[in-house]
Order: sequence, then C-alpha cells, then structure tokens
Amino acid sequence: MVFHDLCAKHKLPSTDGLEFEGLIDALETNGLVKIVRSKSKIKQDDQIHGKVEESILIDALQDQTLLGM
Repeated sequence: MVFHDLCAKHKLPSTDGLEFEGLIDALETNGLVKIVRSKSKIKQDDQIHGKVEESILIDALQDQTLLGM
C-alpha cells in the first residue's frame, strides 16, 4: 500500500485503511483534495487529486479539528 510505504519512508506510524479513508474524507470535506471514484467501484482504483487554493489551505491549517488538536 502506498500510504504505508510513505509512512515508513518518513518514519511515521502507519494506520489502518479506515483511518486513511477518514483522513482523505476530511481533506475532501475541507476542499483540499478531490476523489475521483473509479467505474469499477474498487476503492483502490479511486484517484485522489490535489486541489489546493491558498485561501482554503490557510483556513484548513487554522482548523484545530482537522489538525486533531
């Protein structure tokens, strides 16, 4: 899994798939990414596109709930 490999590379604890999905859903809700669902309905085939605008990014970084603080 790419997420697990990225966590290992950056020496971060990896999480399970449900926590990863929750993270991506939170990022999509805050307008930082867009999830393009695959036609095959297999979650691993979904694509995640970044769509960061400066004002949205600044607001999201100030959101204590998103940051888990």
